Amino acid sequence: MWSPGGAAWAAALAALVVGFLGGAAAASYEVVNIFPGPGDAPPAAPSDSASSTVPGATGSSSATAGPTDNPAVTPGPADTPAVTPRPTDTAPNADSADGSVYRETGNTPVTIKCQSKIDLDSTAPDWGTDTARGTDIGFCQPLDSTRFLWSRDKLSIITSEPTVATCAATTINDRRLTAEQTRKGTQMCVLTSEGRWAYVSIAGVDQERDTISMNITVWNT
Repeated sequence: MWSPGGAAWAAALAALVVGFLGGAAAASYEVVNIFPGPGDAPPAAPSDSASSTVPGATGSSSATAGPTDNPAVTPGPADTPAVTPRPTDTAPNADSADGSVYRETGNTPVTIKCQSKIDLDSTAPDWGTDTARGTDIGFCQPLDSTRFLWSRDKLSIITSEPTVATCAATTINDRRLTAEQTRKGTQMCVLTSEGRWAYVSIAGVDQERDTISMNITVWNT
């Protein structure tokens, strides 16, 4: 029988302690230092830049960018379509003040018979021969055997090919030619019923056929 305060108890306690420490020394422990010392580097702070991957690109690129306040706007076509101007609605052969040619016979004289008449303002292929509208000049007259050229309005004999200004400046009004004047080569200025000036030159008189042929130029005035 031993007493707790005796030497035997002390020896048993000492053996127990030695046994425990021996077993603890044989064990392996991992020590985690949660309190960094003066020489330890602080952990890295999180980056302020976000890593973004550009769609469609090969790989990723890191970029720092804020939100776009105003996205770029591609201008569209004008709301009002362009209007193509129309050409001026001017009728062919309309009157003008530049003395341009209204109509002319060219290389083919116009030929009419005795007691026939023509309209110098007409645009018809036959120059309005024997129409009631706008008769300007004629060849012969009924009940008159004399062959002569006559005008409804002003007719002035000239000696050379004129311009519209030359005709407008004439002061003599013959109204009709004599039989002797009604021959090849006679030239005249004639005022039409619509106020145009015309240059008329007799190209020939056929006595057998009783016709007269004329070269004609009519001007806009």
